Amino acid sequence: MQFPKLDMTSEKLKAILWDIYQPKVDFSIVLTDRKCRRRLGTYYPVRHLIYVHGGWGDDIMNIGTAIHEYAHHIHFTERSSGAFEKSHGYEFRLIHKALLSIAESKGYLGRSSIFK
Repeated sequence: MQFPKLDMTSEKLKAILWDIYQPKVDFSIVLTDRKCRRRLGTYYPVRHLIYVHGGWGDDIMNIGTAIHEYAHHIHFTERSSGAFEKSHGYEFRLIHKALLSIAESKGYLGRSSIFK
């Protein structure tokens, strides 16, 4: 299966995330053309760094991955109580769902998105 050529850049992804929600703590984002077998993206909390491995998908998939990792950033920097919390626990899922809802309402993701 051949995916369309990516028009997305790290700067465009960051602008989309900022348009969805402006965080209290800034972050960096790197979009690679890597095809990682285990994950589509990674969040590094100490460095406030989001990696999106864009080699497998199209722009919509990369936006969805970036939103997922962005939810980790918001959870870590704004909502975490400092106690042990699951990385994909209840609070994270609330944040992720809210970000997806805003992204959909702004037209970044379609209703048939696989990221619901």
